[in-house]
Amino acid sequence: MFKTNSIKVNMIVYLILFTIIPLLVASSITLYNAYESKKHDLFNSHLQLLKQVESDIDSIVFDIENTGAFVKKNYTVRKDRILSGLIQMQKNIIEIYILDNKGILQDFQTQFQSNLFVGYDFSNSKQFVEIIKGKQSYWSDVYLSNATNEPVISYSIRIDKDNIAMFIIDLNIIDKFAKKFKSGDGTTMIRVMDNKGVFLANPDKKEFVLQRKNILNMELYKNIISKGYKYKQIIF
Repeated sequence: MFKTNSIKVNMIVYLILFTIIPLLVASSITLYNAYESKKHDLFNSHLQLLKQVESDIDSIVFDIENTGAFVKKNYTVRKDRILSGLIQMQKNIIEIYILDNKGILQDFQTQFQSNLFVGYDFSNSKQFVEIIKGKQSYWSDVYLSNATNEPVISYSIRIDKDNIAMFIIDLNIIDKFAKKFKSGDGTTMIRVMDNKGVFLANPDKKEFVLQRKNILNMELYKNIISKGYKYKQIIF
């Protein structure tokens, strides 16, 4: 009786060793390879998406800076109609100001009804101060527009020895752009920040933009973004 039981035990052991365990190992290898393949495909799709977003954002920035160059070249000879034409054509720009060297508003156009008036004083605004200090052009941080109470950024450029142009960009434009990219669970995949880690677009938490929330203290920023790793992909 003892020998029979011993043979049965041995047969079960051999069955496990030579049948079940190899199957488990093979299944594990197959699952691992499938996981790695899926991860590779996911990272690759994210990389392509990131490059597309980078290209589109660069296009927006280039368009605004190119508009500044156009005004710099043409404003003094076509000032009677150049701003009104641009404000209608450039959907990225919601306001255009022309300031003198004292920061006093000389001319302007907006996409909406505004309480602005010729003579308004912008002399304390950083957008004006940075140009007076000697910069030829300047991108501002995020701030709340006095006219719309919405988060905006601005681009300022000296157009001649007497005048400075300031272009106001509504961040809802970038927010709408970011909303186009959705994850499988319905959340947005894209967050846009400036080079100080401050949110310019966060469609799932728009209050982060209003609060000028930043990610300076996050490991993602300290270990990856601040070190300048381009297209670095991590799991966190």
